[in-house]
Amino acid sequence: MEPMICLSITNQGLNEQDIIEEVKEIVQYHVDIVEWRVDAYDYRTDWEKVAQTLRLIREELGATPLMLTFRDALEGGKMEWTNQLWLEYLPFLEANVDLYDYVDIEMHNFMKMKDEDKTRIRELFHKGQIRLIGSYHNFLQMEEEDAIVNRFMGVLDQGIDIIKMAYQAKDTKEVQCLMRAATRCHEMAKANQVFIPMGNVGRQVRLHPELTFSSIAYCTTKDHSSIGQVTVKEYRKNRIG
Repeated sequence: MEPMICLSITNQGLNEQDIIEEVKEIVQYHVDIVEWRVDAYDYRTDWEKVAQTLRLIREELGATPLMLTFRDALEGGKMEWTNQLWLEYLPFLEANVDLYDYVDIEMHNFMKMKDEDKTRIRELFHKGQIRLIGSYHNFLQMEEEDAIVNRFMGVLDQGIDIIKMAYQAKDTKEVQCLMRAATRCHEMAKANQVFIPMGNVGRQVRLHPELTFSSIAYCTTKDHSSIGQVTVKEYRKNRIG
């Protein structure tokens, strides 16, 4: 199955009109998923403002699926995740469940939730056919192959629909390590997964996500927005070629 293409809204921290203008540009690419990094929005904890902007984004996207991501500072986000933040974020998700299709939550934050909160979010999402992405980002180093596999397998029974793991890779050897781990996870679990080697050395895997059995290809509309990331035009050209 061909991986779904995801583009992120990158006009973060500006007013809602600037964000909507970018959404209008993104729509022209006809991708499978659009991601909004809520944590990078200046009004990220003004939930009424976030909901207002979310409604505008939804109107512009039409039927294109929308992913909401509130990235923790520990994994490259703009704000530290706290228990208080979760207590505010979950009611927001519940109140606006008809406006989005995917939610990305870090594995370590999801695993720290109370069992009743996990059940609450699983019931909410599954009832609304929302897909939960459990993500892990390590910008410091590549873990050992067994450690990557164990981290993946440790969340399989948590009701997560797609498991995303991204590691900074400094050389080809580390990229190959991640590819081997991804293959093992696919063979053992047959779950929806996304494995990303971050950095220039991992560009070929971004162009060929099937090498890690990944169900989503994260692209950009702009050159060099992130080291190693590929543009949607480059990705599609490579697929055709």
